Amino acid sequence: MKLDLLIEIGMEELPSSYIKPAAAEFSKKLTSTFNERSILFEKSVVFFTPRRITVLFRKMEDYEKRMPKRIYGPPADTAFDNNGKPTTAAIGFAKSYNKVPSDLKIAIKKDKKVCYLEIKEKPKQTKKIIKEILPAIIANLTFPKKMRWEESGLEFARPIRWIVLLFGKNVIRFNIAGVTSSNSSFGPRFKGSKKIVLSDASSYERIMEKNYVISSFEKRKKMIKSGISKLLKSSKTVIEDTRLFDEVANLVEYPTVFKGEFDKAFLSLPQDVLITAMREHQRYFAVLGKGKRIEPIYIGVSNSLDDNLKEITKNHNKVLHARLNDAKFYWLEDLKKPPGERIEELNGVEWHRGLGTVFDKTMRLVELSLYLVKLLNRGEKDTIKRGALLSKTDLVTNMIKDGKEFTTLEGIIGREYALKSHEKKEVAAVISEHYLPRFPQDALPSRIESAIVGVSDRIDTLVGNFLLGEIPTGSIDPFGLRRCANGLIRIIDEFKIRFEFKEMVNKNISLYTSQEDISIKVNNEETVNRLKEFLSNRLSTYLTSLGIRYDITDAVFFVYFNDIYEAIARIKALNEEKDSKDFERLVIGQRRVANILRGVKISHKEVNEAFFDCREEKILWKKYDEINGKFSESMEYNKYKKAIKSLLSFRPHIDNFFDNCLVMTEDVKIKNNRISMLLEIKKLFDSFADFSLIVLEGEGREEGKR
Repeated sequence: MKLDLLIEIGMEELPSSYIKPAAAEFSKKLTSTFNERSILFEKSVVFFTPRRITVLFRKMEDYEKRMPKRIYGPPADTAFDNNGKPTTAAIGFAKSYNKVPSDLKIAIKKDKKVCYLEIKEKPKQTKKIIKEILPAIIANLTFPKKMRWEESGLEFARPIRWIVLLFGKNVIRFNIAGVTSSNSSFGPRFKGSKKIVLSDASSYERIMEKNYVISSFEKRKKMIKSGISKLLKSSKTVIEDTRLFDEVANLVEYPTVFKGEFDKAFLSLPQDVLITAMREHQRYFAVLGKGKRIEPIYIGVSNSLDDNLKEITKNHNKVLHARLNDAKFYWLEDLKKPPGERIEELNGVEWHRGLGTVFDKTMRLVELSLYLVKLLNRGEKDTIKRGALLSKTDLVTNMIKDGKEFTTLEGIIGREYALKSHEKKEVAAVISEHYLPRFPQDALPSRIESAIVGVSDRIDTLVGNFLLGEIPTGSIDPFGLRRCANGLIRIIDEFKIRFEFKEMVNKNISLYTSQEDISIKVNNEETVNRLKEFLSNRLSTYLTSLGIRYDITDAVFFVYFNDIYEAIARIKALNEEKDSKDFERLVIGQRRVANILRGVKISHKEVNEAFFDCREEKILWKKYDEINGKFSESMEYNKYKKAIKSLLSFRPHIDNFFDNCLVMTEDVKIKNNRISMLLEIKKLFDSFADFSLIVLEGEGREEGKR
């Protein structure tokens, strides 16, 4: 018999960021367990609101599916005599499982014929399995923060208030966190959390909607977007903000959209300040009109019906007015002192314990940015110097330092203050853009000056933390160093920023150690190596996101990393060639070279053409001379695809050499001369990548290493 299974965990309101991940994890763990226990079902549907996480399994079998189990017994030659009759060994084995010798079957196990029995175990009821597994799954759900809320000691994000557990129309009883499961859910708070009795699992969504709970996250989002469309004229639109839509949809169970307004006088504030004031604390959508300018109206979403919407809107208008008043006060006060006069104030802000103040970081940032300008010979020097110098001054403004919702304007408000103080627009752009990208899908800086300061800032952050041993482990990354590294890599790749990694890190370390107030134990080589390993892992993740295989990345990283951009460019070039037939043969040829040299213990000597006695080795060495020059020229001018083409042209000559010339000949001089030639060839290949690490079609990872 197939029935629908409904499991709902009801609780106090969860933070909006907790809900979706917890619901996905709950569904995944349940599904995985049912699959492991061979409990078949048609599909699952996940629902969630601030007060509930629910999973509905459609058409689930009421018993687990048990496959016959093999029980192995005695070898076939001892279980049966020469006439095929069962021996006492066979009879005893069968009897121990309430079977007869005729039930015995024979299988090959470890190259021997062995008797076995197929035992069909009685399947367990689905409802009994659910009672067994559910408490542990609920107790082990992951949340950013968990607490004990009642006497049982169970840790959970918020207190559990009810559990619905229905299999078809039948309630499955179990207890957790002092709550006994039932068929009763509860409605929204604006309806007094009215008890909702569910008659059967399949009608869950329909019954909840009748009681003003929109359990589907996507339906709530559609209701919000539809409500916005009805309230706004065609010439107006809300600012597109996917994260805000998701957050608002997880703050309500029954969304009602309303339109509020604020005083036009506040439009004198920068647009980003207005947007932030509405979004960060009140979760309002800013509205744009003609010319993409903000209108003195906003869209809000209430967890209620529209019975008292006028009063709700009036109260929200008052709250927003207070927020904008704060913002206006901060703005006007901050404008009294230009950014250039705030630099010394950064001495009063600690950047990182043991690494000095934000002033110290700013001075390092200026020096490191100018050092990078000199290396690259790109960017307007004065703009970069001024932008780096002013880049952190907004941290001591009223708008940012109060620690409230406007802290998200870091860099953005710095740009606005710079423009108001008549700094060049290019300098103002550096102040805001050096923070980009802030998150994976964020925009990149628009100009090289911002990119240079952004790269320098991130390197300084990484080096400083690694000097203190603050290295991310597992999921622990309190200073956001992975995000910092990801942004660094994206900027380097996009702007083709090239520098010697080791030299840059050592330069940064010298800037730290030159500070008067810093006394940290420094091991340059250890810091460089640890940071290199960390960044290579981040690079691998980045390149995988671009569709590049791990083995292509490993092949380059194994021999080269010192210029991050060059490493990326080599990997991309290799990746473009990986599907050609010549590439596969080239990898095989290089492996033949590497394999024959494995374990060879002769000192490298110059190749002596006088010892050549095989036509193909003469051709190979001549080709090496030709290719070496072309390859070196291509690498010098960063033409990596052309460099690979040079290597690809080597392939037939390597094959011919191995097919016609014996490397390990008895003549020691000839043998050593051929080995020296192969060492030169391998050195040429290894200067680009270790091709032996590349996995060819049909191979596993270990095979590719051989």
